[in-house]
Amino acid sequence: MALDYTISNKEKTMKKTITCALTALMAVSALSLPVYAQDASTEFSFVKKNDPTYTVSIPSSLALSEEGTPMTIEAKDVAYLDGKKVSVTVAGTNYYRNQLVLQARTSKPSYTGVIRYQLISPDNKVYETKGDDTVTGTELASFTENGTVTYTVKPVLYDKINLEPGLKYTGTMNFGISLTD
Repeated sequence: MALDYTISNKEKTMKKTITCALTALMAVSALSLPVYAQDASTEFSFVKKNDPTYTVSIPSSLALSEEGTPMTIEAKDVAYLDGKKVSVTVAGTNYYRNQLVLQARTSKPSYTGVIRYQLISPDNKVYETKGDDTVTGTELASFTENGTVTYTVKPVLYDKINLEPGLKYTGTMNFGISLTD
């Protein structure tokens, strides 16, 4: 048995209207709608920093007296450190274990061939070595601007020491100069 179904004109029109409405709705939803927002921008810049500059002066030689001799460390032309400091440290000496020692070749074994010396800071802190210790790495001065720091360098002399008269006792200290945080 066959079914006979007939669509009326009214139903055909309604079907076409619904189809058109759905098609229009899908077309509108597929389009992108413009978003209204403010334009944004970024300005880029670069400034090359100046290289740090400084000059550190330390005496190349110093004749010590029994009372002590001033040794001035001076920093000048200090600029563009960018929050860092110029540091002056003891890098070492020419004697065994970097001891603070002056030495000489004596003419007789009865004379002392080695004497110690001290560095005395502006606030009277004494740096001295006595065999097992060292001052290597000790910061003697730091600068963030032009300035000076003066130490007193003094031989360690005592009653039982037998120095040869007229003999020059010598020693060398090396300094580290660097830019640190």
